[in-house]
Amino acid sequence: MPSFVPNIPLARERMALFYDTITQVDYHVGDVLSKLEQHGLADDTIVFF
Repeated sequence: MPSFVPNIPLARERMALFYDTITQVDYHVGDVLSKLEQHGLADDTIVFF
């Protein structure tokens, strides 16, 4: 856990949810980028994230 986050159960739970959300977003963005590649659209597409 980052040093600025209190080491209490509620903070740990919220940090875990935050990191889980980041993991899910990363997966789905990767999936979109992969689909663009598969369909030959990656070179003609700008992705803002």
